[in-house]
Amino acid sequence: MALHATTIRFADRAYTAIARAADAQGISVSQYVREAALVRAVLDDLDDASEAVHTGHALLAFARETRRLAEVVPPGPPRAN
Repeated sequence: MALHATTIRFADRAYTAIARAADAQGISVSQYVREAALVRAVLDDLDDASEAVHTGHALLAFARETRRLAEVVPPGPPRAN
């Protein structure tokens, strides 16, 4: 799968707000912006507002669960055999 890079410029206040939101969720600004763009693309493709609200909630729940599952537990002391 090909990956595409793009440059996005934000004013200082906008970047600070995005960075705070991303940090609060424990993700990078890049990941936050990627997820936001994908959510918008999906929502823009829907037919009506009620479908968009339902799908938006489902996407948010999915993203939170995915992040929770991806969390790595720091290693503890070695187990005794």
